[in-house]
Amino acid sequence: MSVVDSIQVQQGYPLAQRQATRIIELIDGSQFARSSGDLPASLPDMLSLPVGLLSSPTQAGYIDTLAVQVNKILMSAGDTSALHQHAQNVSNALVDLKGWLQQMRSYDVQILKATNLGDPAVLNAALLLKQSAGDAYTGRTIPPNEGPTSALNSAGANQAYIECQYLAALDIERV
Repeated sequence: MSVVDSIQVQQGYPLAQRQATRIIELIDGSQFARSSGDLPASLPDMLSLPVGLLSSPTQAGYIDTLAVQVNKILMSAGDTSALHQHAQNVSNALVDLKGWLQQMRSYDVQILKATNLGDPAVLNAALLLKQSAGDAYTGRTIPPNEGPTSALNSAGANQAYIECQYLAALDIERV
């Protein structure tokens, strides 16, 4: 059940708040979600995550940490074009993923700070949150392509995962 499903009936409001709380804690990390004010003091923590997917002012998030490692691969790829291409594809996917997570964060904060979960604007934020979550995972199709690709503004977490598998399968030779 998604936040969208929960928000459409008044009995689902507590579940929608718990779901939105988990989302902000996953994206920001529990402590930063609370200290930034994005997780209202009136709502309890649902998770205890020291690090979020996105970076906070005091701590690198998982996406930025992974991007640093991928950049090291890019810098050391040398003349290995396949290695360079797969690493660039992972980098593109991480840029896209970070953008979609930032969108998700924005929509989620709107839900968390809403005074009336029955407001149509909250349902709209929930629908946009759901769409951004789908894009973050599967990517977005850019016509005329038939599905998401490794190109910038198309790749999601799934594409990053696939490209990382290619990185792991390449022969790496010391130069």
